[in-house]
Amino acid sequence: AVTAAVARLRKLDKKKECCAVRLITAKNWMTIEHEHRTHIDFPIKWTECFLEVMSKANNGQQVVTQDVVSAAIYLIRARKILRTAADGKLHMRLLPLFLRIYQPALILGTCTSVRSMFSTPGMDTFATEVELLLMDEASQLPRFALIGMAHKFPRARPALLGDIGQLPPYQDQEMPPMLGQWTVGNILNDATAFERFSLLPLLQAHRRPSDITDMLSTMFYDNQLESAPSPPRNLPELANLRLPSRYSLLVCHHDFRFQQEGTTLVNEGEASKAVQYAMALHQLRTDASIAILCFSRGQTELVARRVKRYATVLSVDSAQGREFDYIIILATRTSGSFTFIDDPRRVNLAISRTKR
Repeated sequence: AVTAAVARLRKLDKKKECCAVRLITAKNWMTIEHEHRTHIDFPIKWTECFLEVMSKANNGQQVVTQDVVSAAIYLIRARKILRTAADGKLHMRLLPLFLRIYQPALILGTCTSVRSMFSTPGMDTFATEVELLLMDEASQLPRFALIGMAHKFPRARPALLGDIGQLPPYQDQEMPPMLGQWTVGNILNDATAFERFSLLPLLQAHRRPSDITDMLSTMFYDNQLESAPSPPRNLPELANLRLPSRYSLLVCHHDFRFQQEGTTLVNEGEASKAVQYAMALHQLRTDASIAILCFSRGQTELVARRVKRYATVLSVDSAQGREFDYIIILATRTSGSFTFIDDPRRVNLAISRTKR
């Protein structure tokens, strides 16, 4: 979700007028896949910022202050400039020094990464300067996370952005219900149900096809969603797959047999057909993002073993906050019970991940 937000910022801020940084530690940055890294990640941004400061100082455009000296020492220690030693004493830690020099107007990150990095020494002053907290995917925001953010940023006004028609925060099944209610809860649902806060309904959908938006509006939103005007279109890539090309949503019925695998069900035939469609779509549209979404853990693992880099394989729940050009939804369920797959919020989440 953070990666998608950065990508959207890049499209909106074409002149690069917004000073922004994504907070992520160097250790975590090294472990994430390349596709989830961005150009404003802190491990990248601080070196770019300090190198620019050093360049200005060398050209006489920047007064050499203690901040500049410390910036040079950090660059030397990171071997970003050609020096053999850095004997000077640092007067400030890396993150607060970067924030003081760069002065970002927008900071992005997960609740965990932002809160933990603002808890490091020297960050208290910066925490009190934060005026607004925009919390995206707030339907999955647990109560303990909101409390932690409110405590860390005491002067900030929180704004919750989310969809009550999608999944609530994850709660371990073994957690006692009363404990779960108080520690996890459903913040967004409570805030909207009791009308304790100012509400601004965002009912116009822009990114997905109008026929899918209209269907979701009828099924899950009491016909309140509005589709952005879009001309009728054919999808030639579907025609090339010998599928109907006039509709953005297709339901493919099959009679492949399920198999029990541990505590879950898998379907070899369904998995093979999904992989076949994903591979064919990739060959037709190499620039498109493709996802295969599964309702059961076993089916997710089965498909993931067969798919390479041309498609992303996710459980439906883990796809919240992400979007793809094409999605293929597999209906294999976790067990003989239909309760999980029949959850309207989960079905809404699965279908609404597509952009095409």
